[in-house]
Amino acid sequence: MKQALQKSGEYLVNLEVLKQWSERIDRLSPREREVMFLVAKGKLNKVIASELDISMRTVEVHRANVFDKLKVRSAAELATLLSRLSDRLGFDQLAGLE
Repeated sequence: MKQALQKSGEYLVNLEVLKQWSERIDRLSPREREVMFLVAKGKLNKVIASELDISMRTVEVHRANVFDKLKVRSAAELATLLSRLSDRLGFDQLAGLE
């Protein structure tokens, strides 16, 4: 019984963490999401700018907004986070990360 309660508690904590991350991702604009996915894939700012047909400065601003809103400090941290979340989130919010 004690083990079941502990597992239930862990499950609820995990659900709350996923909810918080989902809410953070929801705060991103559509363009910030595009930039987020490309950064997570390891693309350079100039490549992202070319692919999205925007200036490199605009990419830098979107990238900074993504890092700030998601509270990550590096592209590697972002990629790790998104990889973990994509395995756990039950909706297509992270579709396109492959």
